[in-house]
Amino acid sequence: MRAVIGTEIYPNINLEGMVGVGVTDGSTRISNVTVSSQVDRTWGLYVRPKVMISPEVELFGRVGYASSKVTVSVPGYAGSGSGNSASYGAGASFKVKQNTSVVIDYMSYYSKDGVKATGLSLGLGFKF
Repeated sequence: MRAVIGTEIYPNINLEGMVGVGVTDGSTRISNVTVSSQVDRTWGLYVRPKVMISPEVELFGRVGYASSKVTVSVPGYAGSGSGNSASYGAGASFKVKQNTSVVIDYMSYYSKDGVKATGLSLGLGFKF
């Protein structure tokens, strides 16, 4: 789960901050061992260029920096670690009311040393 707040700093460019936490564990099998992971926290700062392709549809990109802390466990052991990485993504916003939109995006939150954290998000956007 994540929350993003931002402001337009120039026409077609937003500055955004993001915070998030994992709400479910992820797991994978490596050599017959189940490895579970949980995102404890993540935050990021982004520049978000955007373009309106119609009055109701906006396409955007995000480029910035993110920091995350993750807990990993295997039977008999649990540990945590944190890291920082360049972060980027792209998406679209669809206006459904004057100040409300449906937003979909795909993000790379972390990619370093062979470890990747990516995600597809669907959410609501509100303008104040």
